[in-house]
Amino acid sequence: MAQTTSNQGVSRLPKVKQAGYLREQAEQLCAEAAELSVYVCGMAGSGLGLANAGYQACPTGAEALASHLVSIDVPGLKQVWLVPGLSDTQTSADVMRGEETQLLGWLASDLAYTQGAFTLCLPGTHSKWAQVNDGIVQRFQTAFTGEMYALLTQHSTLKRQSEQVDNAGFALGLAASNSEQPLLSAVFGARAKVLLGQMPAAQSDAFLSGLLIGCEVKQMWLAGRVHIIANGQLSALYQQACDFYGIPTQVHSGDGLSVAGLQLISTFCQ
Repeated sequence: MAQTTSNQGVSRLPKVKQAGYLREQAEQLCAEAAELSVYVCGMAGSGLGLANAGYQACPTGAEALASHLVSIDVPGLKQVWLVPGLSDTQTSADVMRGEETQLLGWLASDLAYTQGAFTLCLPGTHSKWAQVNDGIVQRFQTAFTGEMYALLTQHSTLKRQSEQVDNAGFALGLAASNSEQPLLSAVFGARAKVLLGQMPAAQSDAFLSGLLIGCEVKQMWLAGRVHIIANGQLSALYQQACDFYGIPTQVHSGDGLSVAGLQLISTFCQ
């Protein structure tokens, strides 16, 4: 399967240039780009992207998403469809855009996942925890973990205090996540522990990571095995946090899942 990647997302590419960029990418991959029906997910379907594809309310699945695709005209391409994101107002207010297609790709990877109840975790800047029953995304919640970690370590008094990074601090952070100490107090411990000589400065960042991810896992997990969709170090960190809390896990690579999800959606459009 041909593929291409770049860093030209909606935050980098002006809206007026996005349609032309999409066409150029398609032409690199296929000599007959003018005959292509293109399915697009993620922030390209947001207000910052090609057009706003809106959100489909949970519970929902691939067929419902396919019935709410938004068609846009891109000169040089036969047809372009934008996939809506998902919304969930059953408990509070929540949205996702892009992860829904990964969830569908995971469902398509094994027929066994279309029968029964499953808990999925998609770690990232805004981690998603979803409940999937019989192939339908019933509900989900977002954890602000990744962005909170970045803000604290780059723009607060807790920003990195050492050029060295000691990942041993992650286990200390996990332990702190399981204490009775309120989170906002425990967060400041990343600085206080260093000042009082209870923790090397090199462990501060990893401590915060362990604390935040540990609190996320502790509060988001409901029951059963957690299917983690992530790659590399991020999947390992979430698996370590789940292990700490005695939660069984299964890790799935995120590679190719968005494409598989788009393919699943397209089968309902033929």
